Amino acid sequence: MKRSVFISHSSGDKPVAEEVRVFLEKNGVLCWIAPRDVMPGENYGAAILDAIDECRVFLLILSHHSNQSNQVAREVERAASSDSIIIPFRIEDVQPSRNLAFYVSSAHWLDATEKPVQRHYEDLLTAIRDWQKNEGSEQTGKPSDGAPPPLPVVSTQRSAGYPTARVAMVIGALALLSLGGLLLYKMSLRNKAAQTTAVGEISSLSPVPATPIPSLAPSSTPEESVAPSAAPALPETTVPPTAPVARRKPGEPLHSPAGSEQPAIAPSVNAPRLRPGQPLNPSVPEPSPPTPTAENAPVVHEVAASSQLNESSGANLAFDGNRDTAWVPKGKLVDQSISVHFKSPAVIRAVSILNGVGQDEERYRSSNRIKTLRIMLSDGTNKMVTFKDELKMQRFELDRPAMANWIKFEIVSAFRGSKSTRSGIAEITFNPPP
Repeated sequence: MKRSVFISHSSGDKPVAEEVRVFLEKNGVLCWIAPRDVMPGENYGAAILDAIDECRVFLLILSHHSNQSNQVAREVERAASSDSIIIPFRIEDVQPSRNLAFYVSSAHWLDATEKPVQRHYEDLLTAIRDWQKNEGSEQTGKPSDGAPPPLPVVSTQRSAGYPTARVAMVIGALALLSLGGLLLYKMSLRNKAAQTTAVGEISSLSPVPATPIPSLAPSSTPEESVAPSAAPALPETTVPPTAPVARRKPGEPLHSPAGSEQPAIAPSVNAPRLRPGQPLNPSVPEPSPPTPTAENAPVVHEVAASSQLNESSGANLAFDGNRDTAWVPKGKLVDQSISVHFKSPAVIRAVSILNGVGQDEERYRSSNRIKTLRIMLSDGTNKMVTFKDELKMQRFELDRPAMANWIKFEIVSAFRGSKSTRSGIAEITFNPPP
């Protein structure tokens, strides 16, 4: 019998899981739940794996019992690798454990902490049916963007520290508006400079080149102000009557007219010319260049870590391209981990890591540094790497290229620092050049 929902739960939450199953099946949603659907004599583990692969929706009963269950953690990991739709149904006011956080942090939560829990069953049924409706439209050939449809969620809640997609869209829109305004401003300055240059060129068309023109103010005799073969005179408001028209050499910068309230657009004649990309104010130092990355590096979508020391040492700092910032976890370095989820599946051939907190050799030596690190990818690749005790980017190649949705880095052992046990990772890049 084809099932559509796999119910993952700890034995401590069995009564709630059974209530959810009865409610869903009563409303026409077939479920798979252990131990009811494990056939006598069938291998228990194999039956669970087959059921997860068969069901498109993975329903996690989230509580302090499931946080402590290794079996639930293995089921969630399998569902993530099978590209299932994971729906955390939180029945207690708890955050996901380290074993679950990476897989459910980006999923919509159905918050059922408000008692009684039965009042939230309708919301769960609506979410599942809406997903099935969208899935059915994709199978009939209707247009689709290729991504699973978002789950409609009532009273959803996300873990702290992860921005929503709506916030990311607003930030992107503001950035585009700022860039467009800057481009329009630069174009207006360029047009003004071109207009001023055109005025100077037209003003220099005098019928008698040997006699300079003192001003463009109209004389008492119209025949003397403009020669028959010259261009027509410009309006009086274009150039002030008292401002003499001076010839300029090619490339000579413009000057503000005497008495003008606005500064000159270009620097004075004696000012040194700027090279392309040189800042206008030489007293302001240029920022240090970011860490170079490969052209085929994947796009980072979300980052999570087992812990962070404070707000200025978050996990995202290991992927910001700045060697002077670092992810620093709380407590000892060993057993801490950091994970990254890509925007789309990417081929990973190698990683490059800057060990420690970076910045300078003295600070590097005074704190703990990573000695061995376990790299785990979503396709099942598992590689242990060993660092040289050096303050530089160190490149590690995988045994074979891997197509990955996410990568997890787990610290196994560390070099001991002279003063502090705290340290972290300054920078991580993917597919760096050899």
